[in-house]
Amino acid sequence: MQLAVEHICFVVEDLEEAMARYRAVWGIDFERVFWSDQPTGTFRGKKAHYSGRLAFFRAGPVHYELVQPGEGASIWREALEKNGESFHHVGIFVLDLAAEIAQYAEKGIGVIQTGESERVTFAYMDTQPSTGVLVEILQNK
Repeated sequence: MQLAVEHICFVVEDLEEAMARYRAVWGIDFERVFWSDQPTGTFRGKKAHYSGRLAFFRAGPVHYELVQPGEGASIWREALEKNGESFHHVGIFVLDLAAEIAQYAEKGIGVIQTGESERVTFAYMDTQPSTGVLVEILQNK
């Protein structure tokens, strides 16, 4: 299993407002801001169509991600409703997503949500109960 963190994510209520706060405090520039539409994703074991607006900036070797949940049920919406704006997950790139999911499954850890973009395929693993941290594993296409 790979553990090198590529990004740290926070869920936010309003992406534009949150970006303005981050700029004011840290003076950062966002590298990418985009909508992520997931018409063929899954959420808690069922097919799901969900979306979110994402923004990324880099600080040293790690990206930071802000996510504003969009339409549909998602792990992002669930976390925002439960905890408000807060830390959400760490993202880890892997070479073989299916093999990583299988290794987690051997430890009794399941998949919460899946999706893909033009660049990556991803899965959120249910690691929070055992480690206190939610993990998103991603594979470049």
